[in-house]
This record gives sequence, structure tokens and C-alpha cells, in this order.
Amino acid sequence: GVVGASGLLAEPAGREALAMAIDRNALIAAFGVSGWVPTTRVVAPGLPGDSGMVGERWTGMAIEARRAEAARRVARLGGGGAERLSITLPKGPGADILYGRLRSDLGQIGVTLVRVPSGQAADLRLVDLVARYPRAEWFLNQFACSARRGLCSQSADQRMAEARAALHPAARSAILAEAEAELTRANVYVPLGQPIRWSLARASVTGFAPNRWSVHPLMPLAMRPR
Repeated sequence: GVVGASGLLAEPAGREALAMAIDRNALIAAFGVSGWVPTTRVVAPGLPGDSGMVGERWTGMAIEARRAEAARRVARLGGGGAERLSITLPKGPGADILYGRLRSDLGQIGVTLVRVPSGQAADLRLVDLVARYPRAEWFLNQFACSARRGLCSQSADQRMAEARAALHPAARSAILAEAEAELTRANVYVPLGQPIRWSLARASVTGFAPNRWSVHPLMPLAMRPR
């Protein structure tokens, strides 16, 4: 998530440059986690009620073309000098891999990424949370202005309020897609991959069925107007 709002990060186009430069396939391959799929969306694709209005970004651009455009933006919005950004990451081998990949990718567009310990002030922060339920609302709520976790979008918050007031599921899904589109345009978050789940079950266990979201599938019933 983007916390700072100065220099390159002051404009959505500059923040988008960071997202454009990341080779998500190479990043995920470095972890070797089976089933982890890259995405450029704020909301995980394929959730119940996903209207399909929001798709993956830059699908018609090769990574080289994306980085060339990102480098031009860095040179223009960063004042033509060396751009230095900081990111907070926890300790651990996974964070080490992530930092190495991000530092390499952003270095190719003229951005030097510096790692600082969790809890310290930084331009960027890692968002690594367990989704409490499989709905677009959960993902969008993480970047609401009321959460005070970094940059946000008042327009997206307004769409979210309208979605909460909508009674028809199709209308709610359409408004939520508009909220995601607003957040995408604001570029307050740099998505890397879809959420993943794993199960602590032996291969010999019979009758076990994996649940992608690890929540009860009847959650929408609890959200019906009373």
C-alpha cells in the first residue's frame, strides 16, 4: 500500500509507474508456492458477485513496454533525479525474497527501493492480511479513508456507501465494481497476487474438500437486510 504522497507518489500516474514495473510472474515464481496466481486487481478475481466489469491491467503490454513507460514517468514526475523510496517489511525469508524482487524491478525504472523495519515511517508498506470473508467489500474496506492506513480515495468511499445502501445484489455488485475502479485509478495500492489458502490435512484423510476462502459458504445470508 502507498503511504507517502510526495515526489513520484504525489500523482496517480507516478504511483501507477511502480505497479507497471513489477514482473508478477517472476515474483511469484521466486516463492515457489503452488496455486499462487498473479493479479493486478485490488479485489481478488472470481469472488461471488464479481460482475466482470473490472479486469486485469496492461494485458496488451509486454513487461518491457510497461517498464519503458514507467521509466518515462519516473524521469518526468521525479524531477529528473534519482528517486528513492522506502518500504516497511517484516523479518523473514519471504520478506527477503519480496524485497529482492521489488528492488530489482523498480531499479530498472530508476527507483531505488530501501527496506526499513516494520513500524517505522516509510513510503510503502506491505499489506499481508487474512480475508475474513470472500466478498469484494472486505478488500475495498482495507483502503477506506476511515482505516487511516495510507492514501485513499474519497470517491471509492462514496461508492462503498452507495453499495451498502443497495438492496438488490446485482446493483450492489455493479457499484462495488465502480468502487474498485475508483481505487484502481487512484493507485493507492500495488496488487501482486491473489490470496492463497493451504490446509493442514494429511493426504490419507478421506472426505476432505479444500475451501479456497476458509469460511462458511452461507455468509451472504447474514448480510441480507432484516
